[in-house]
Amino acid sequence: MLSCQVPAGIRYTADRFKDLFAGRLGSYSNLCSLFCLFLFGLDELSSLVRTCPWTHSVSDLSRAVRCFDGNRFMRRMRASILRRYHGKICPEDFHYAVDDTANPRYGKSIFRCGAWHSSSGPYRGQKILVLVLVDVKRNFALPIGYEIVAKKGDPDYLPAHKLACGILGQVIQEGFPKLHVAADSWFDSVDFMSDLEAMDLSFAGEIKSNRKVKPCPSPKVSWRSLKDIFQKIERNDANSRFDSEAVKAGKKRPKSFSQRRIWIRKRRSPLNVVAVYNRKNGLNAFAYYATTDLSMAGARLWEISRGRWKIECLFRDLKQSLSFGRLPCVGAEAAHLSVCIPFALVVGLRLDEASRWGLNETDSIGKMIGKIKEVEFQRSISILLQPGSLLLKDKLRGRRQLSRVSEKPVDQLAEAA
Repeated sequence: MLSCQVPAGIRYTADRFKDLFAGRLGSYSNLCSLFCLFLFGLDELSSLVRTCPWTHSVSDLSRAVRCFDGNRFMRRMRASILRRYHGKICPEDFHYAVDDTANPRYGKSIFRCGAWHSSSGPYRGQKILVLVLVDVKRNFALPIGYEIVAKKGDPDYLPAHKLACGILGQVIQEGFPKLHVAADSWFDSVDFMSDLEAMDLSFAGEIKSNRKVKPCPSPKVSWRSLKDIFQKIERNDANSRFDSEAVKAGKKRPKSFSQRRIWIRKRRSPLNVVAVYNRKNGLNAFAYYATTDLSMAGARLWEISRGRWKIECLFRDLKQSLSFGRLPCVGAEAAHLSVCIPFALVVGLRLDEASRWGLNETDSIGKMIGKIKEVEFQRSISILLQPGSLLLKDKLRGRRQLSRVSEKPVDQLAEAA
């Protein structure tokens, strides 16, 4: 990969944040450089300097990283999202989703690095809790808040559901509306549901299939399994705006669901629960979804639960295409920068006009970035072939000399120094 000038989309995105770091990141060029590091999927500052000859030195970029302020950056990004939606974020077409993601890291003194367990097994690194805004009409999720989770026993430790409610309270205070909150079964605790209700928000997500429940609150009624409760209830087709084209065209069978109110342990109020089946006459449910909003229709609950998967798609795009969390610097500023800047790039690619990036807005993030890389590479070849690019060529040769592959790149060849 090679880029001899700043991509136009990077300049447009960086312009929204440059006043936050005036005199702190050293220069506007450093801010654009750090955006390019993640856009091109690079792993370290040395790779960035070798890829983009217009950037400053590795030492200069390292000093810029230590000046990063994640809180101010995220507040500015959320404000830009609200502006671009013009305040038209309605509950019918939007909802929130919350989940955590594993960020494996190895090394000493890495910010909030420890031993964790995830659905794929144990790992060492960071656990990052993320809140997204799911746009149902346009079929994507936008990151709007996060926390790097502290280990139990640390002075600033808080349970994950408390962190999630803290992020939600902050974004609502900044102007985002009160919407339904989708989550997977790791967040189906009674405490999380109660905290959301105290904030006038509704939980709408998956619950564990092994829960013991009751069809009524009477102490004389025994606790039963979810499978038994839903065994003889009428089932309907589960339609959603997230259904595949084959389902919408009638070429593939949609899922079916049955709905009823149930009570769970340690909660006085009932939950509105749907059991979703792959077949209308299926014996075992595909999953169970619950909401604290007792007036919500089963089809709407299924749609919100389907929309929650967009946060998983976001995690995939961030890790595969945008070097999410991979900046090798160990400090807190670098940890927050390696989360915030990929978030800002996702928002820019999704919400900016296609002409800013020269892209098709219906493409996936991975396809968009692939096109940007190819365009910049072709443009760099054209620049290097021009007669007046002698200084740029010498600088590029110096930074990419084979004798310094495992060392910091420099601007001049050793024999020319």
